[in-house]
Amino acid sequence: MLVLNRVLEALLARIMVRSLATDQLAITLELEIHPDRQLKSRRVLRQDAAVSQRRLKLPVPTQDIKALLKLLQLDLAEHPPDAAVKKVIVEAIPAKIRSAQTGLFARCAPEPVKLELTMARLRAVVGQQDELGRLRVGFPAIKDSLEPDRFEVLQFSDQKRESDSSLPHRPTLGIRLVRPPLRIDVGLSGSVPSTVVLNGVKRTVIHASGPWLRNSSWWSSPHGWRREEWDVELSTGLNLTLCRLLQEKPSGDWFLEGFYD
Repeated sequence: MLVLNRVLEALLARIMVRSLATDQLAITLELEIHPDRQLKSRRVLRQDAAVSQRRLKLPVPTQDIKALLKLLQLDLAEHPPDAAVKKVIVEAIPAKIRSAQTGLFARCAPEPVKLELTMARLRAVVGQQDELGRLRVGFPAIKDSLEPDRFEVLQFSDQKRESDSSLPHRPTLGIRLVRPPLRIDVGLSGSVPSTVVLNGVKRTVIHASGPWLRNSSWWSSPHGWRREEWDVELSTGLNLTLCRLLQEKPSGDWFLEGFYD
């Protein structure tokens, strides 16, 4: 691996000697496959697996050779070749350097290349994906789904959502979610909540709106979910509290999901 690092450093230096920037690196490793020498290896290597290819995509173009070399090292450490390397091909896609406005006395944000290097180090420690197939390092984004806490993790280079200025600006009501939802006791008047026991204190429901039935993933039982939601206004002495209650089906358990601001 030490020889490979020196080869990569020399190739990157030759690429950057023309003062070109790049935001994509493609590395091709031709491997030396000898089945008789791989008897002690746990991996079964095929003759058509004599080439290992990796591609790195940076959020912005850069000329920093040390940062590019470190990104390649971290990627190869996470995805090492299956056999000895006999030939290395590094391809850098040229790109124009992006100019950015900085502050008078300090940078407005971390340098993109250093941020990408930090994220690559985090991926090397925690891994690329979790058990649900989501990325472990990136920024969270809410998915278009009614399922609670449904989100995904995207890379900064995938950030393509832009605010639509044509949409009217309307006041919205925010909710502070309680995680995990707080189990409560609810008294009913018919089928409508009338009292709520919260933190050992019985509170009266002044107004109740609902129920709203949410049902999804019924075809993938037991991972499907079904619940009824209520928006209620509770009397708390001189003040009123607006919160969201939910009832899990078919267990019938009640939970406090959050408070409205």
